[in-house]
Amino acid sequence: MVRRMSAAIRTTARHLPWNPTCLARALAAKAMLDIRGKRSRLRLGVARDRGSALEAHAWLEADGIVLTGGAEAERYHVVASFG
Repeated sequence: MVRRMSAAIRTTARHLPWNPTCLARALAAKAMLDIRGKRSRLRLGVARDRGSALEAHAWLEADGIVLTGGAEAERYHVVASFG
């Protein structure tokens, strides 16, 4: 179910008339899993860009799988975790 949910979020995001942020994708996936009674963990992280500015990122994990934002998640330091 978690892998299907991840695929559904990616497919839906491609068909929207705007590009949803990583936080919007993670929150949508979390809500969908919550409705189904499936536990998940929303992670928020920060990293420095090539300059000195901070960048933020959000991703969602469930059953050891990163559903959204996984490709970029490794370079971010987790500052908050919910779920």
